[in-house]
Amino acid sequence: MKSKIFVWLLVFGLQSLVFGPVFSQAEDQASPPPKQVKETKTLTLKIDGMTCGACAKKVKRELSKVCDEASIDLQKGEGVCKYQDPVTPAQILKEAQKSGFDISVKN
Repeated sequence: MKSKIFVWLLVFGLQSLVFGPVFSQAEDQASPPPKQVKETKTLTLKIDGMTCGACAKKVKRELSKVCDEASIDLQKGEGVCKYQDPVTPAQILKEAQKSGFDISVKN
C-alpha cells in the first residue's frame, strides 16, 4: 500500500514540476495586442475602348498588380479595385493605364 502511495506522489509531483511552471508562465504573460485590421477601400474606374474579353483580361491583369481584388465589367466599361493602404488611387490609375486603354476614376 505504501508503494502505491509513493508512486502516486511521485507521478503527481513530477507532473506539477513539469507542467506547473508552464501554466503559470502562460498566465503571467500578457496577451499580445490585437492586430490592426486595415480598412479595405474600393475604387471604381471608367474604362473606354474595351471591346472584348481579352481587353478586360488585360486591364484586370494590370489592376491585379496593385489591388487585393480586381473585377472588370465589360458591358458597363468599368473596373472595380479593392485595396488597402499604402496603395493609393493614383497608383491604381497609373497601373491600370499601362494596359493601353483610356481609364479614369469614376465619380
